[in-house]
Amino acid sequence: MRHKKLAFSLGIIVVLAGVSASYFYLGEAPQKRAFSPAQVETQPITTRTLSDQEYGYGTILSKDYVTLKSLQTNRITGIQFSGGETVSKGQVLLTQDTRTAKAQVAQDQAQLTQAKNEWQRQSNLRKKGLISQSDYDDAYSSYKQAKALLEQDTALLSELTLKAPFSGVISSTDYHVGDLLDSGSSIATLYDANHLLVQYQLPASARSDYRVGQTVTIESELNTENKVVGKVTYIAPSIDTGLITLKAAIDEGSNFKPGQNVKVVQQTKVRTNQVTIPTGSLLTNLEGTQAYIVEDGKAQLRNVKVGNYYNGYVQILSGLKAGESLVTNGQNYLHSDEKVVVNNGDKIASHSNKTSGVTR
Repeated sequence: MRHKKLAFSLGIIVVLAGVSASYFYLGEAPQKRAFSPAQVETQPITTRTLSDQEYGYGTILSKDYVTLKSLQTNRITGIQFSGGETVSKGQVLLTQDTRTAKAQVAQDQAQLTQAKNEWQRQSNLRKKGLISQSDYDDAYSSYKQAKALLEQDTALLSELTLKAPFSGVISSTDYHVGDLLDSGSSIATLYDANHLLVQYQLPASARSDYRVGQTVTIESELNTENKVVGKVTYIAPSIDTGLITLKAAIDEGSNFKPGQNVKVVQQTKVRTNQVTIPTGSLLTNLEGTQAYIVEDGKAQLRNVKVGNYYNGYVQILSGLKAGESLVTNGQNYLHSDEKVVVNNGDKIASHSNKTSGVTR
């Protein structure tokens, strides 16, 4: 019985040995898998001039803006303008009934002529010693009074003709010929379309950065393509609820109108020779913010410190230098010291440590 068990055990060993030999015979010796270098896109790191910005909202105003009002109670005899029309300085816009005023001026003129003649007669008599100084003074006073009355009534007559105080665009009016205008009634508004400004508010926390002459960009809230550039002309000395009021003159030729609400971006601090890279080339993880460069044909991971963001670019405060070759595409799958091939567009070239060797 013991011989049978021994024979059976030996048979199992022989079978297992054969299977093992068969495995090593049929299998191939393990080999190292060959990896091809990763392909990446790069661009040289450059410097640029950056401007800090502050954002606010404001209203378009006209440098010259006036509400035209009647100075006397009288009836309208003529309206010489239409709403939206551009008028010239001195142009007649509206007339009121002048008959009574003209009659008064004519009467004043006659009285002035009479008073002047009497004064001149008394002056000649005084020179001859035929009248007293008191009589002469009375005649001269009457002449001066008549002259002043004529000037006063002539001014009242001119008030019945409304003229444009400056060139600009005039609004429509609700009045018609024949209507009775009360003194002080608002007739229309007039503004200078060529000299506009924007009044806006910015955070008072950055008050020390604001300067007269700084550039602002004014943008319509309804149409972002409607933009214009201006210059800061006024900074309020006081602060209201954490905001400060500023004004900026707008360049001529804009499509803005007084009363229009706008967005304002003001350029404050200007920083020259600042290292910047595309924001898409940054890597953010638990270790912080990083970016890859290519040096001697290998990817090198750099820890970077970022500053402000500017329209698709980010300011680099440390970690990268101008002239280095920045990986802008393919960086998500790289490892530091990994060999790479630079593929910028249709051309492929091994990267050296010279930035000028990059093919773009």
